[in-house]
Amino acid sequence: MDYIREVEKILIEKRNKGLMLFHKDWLIIEKWKALGIPVKIVKEGIDSAITGLNFSQKGEFYTVPTLAYCEKQVLKTWKDFKESRVGRSRVCDEDKEKAPFPHRALEYLDNLQRRIERDIETRKGKESVVIPEDLERKLLSNLKDLVKKIKNNEVEEEGEFEEELKSLDVGILNSLKQAIDEKKLSSFKNECRKKLLPYRNRMEDKDYTESLEAMLDQKIRQEFGFRNLSEEEFYW
Repeated sequence: MDYIREVEKILIEKRNKGLMLFHKDWLIIEKWKALGIPVKIVKEGIDSAITGLNFSQKGEFYTVPTLAYCEKQVLKTWKDFKESRVGRSRVCDEDKEKAPFPHRALEYLDNLQRRIERDIETRKGKESVVIPEDLERKLLSNLKDLVKKIKNNEVEEEGEFEEELKSLDVGILNSLKQAIDEKKLSSFKNECRKKLLPYRNRMEDKDYTESLEAMLDQKIRQEFGFRNLSEEEFYW
């Protein structure tokens, strides 16, 4: 099954006309695929996301239900599905959503640190993946510093927290880019261009350039096993 095309068919069906993937929309599908979200769950999340959208008299959407628009609901549907399978009640979920910012942020960081430590252990002994140990130590150290900032009320709002995570993520990602030799980096770029080729004539130059950069970033993350620090499935 072609995962991307199956998801694209869902939105085509919902809009009753052909769907074009613009900008980074297709990267969202790649993310869902990487997270292991079944197409059935994607469909349920998309259905939920577009419920309530205003329709014209002809039954057309006033608001185009892009993948970016649907992403948060798809991730929430996937989260609810996984938690329902291990017996966690909806009531517990609602209580968690009402928890104050510091509690949610600290819980997220604790889960994030554990995840990174597990990933490090999993990668040990795999010669194909080489992550500089100093970067691993730096990342874990920076996350611990962020915990201290939250506890000391230096970071008090969700927006500030997200910016801190984004800054850490970009810093580590840039360091990983510098750790790749030019030959391999060139190979990655060529691979990304080939994957983007089917969408090239649908995209503006700016969209193409940004999508190419985003795809290259994703490829580098896969190479080093470095996932985005602010993936919504862990926080929201």
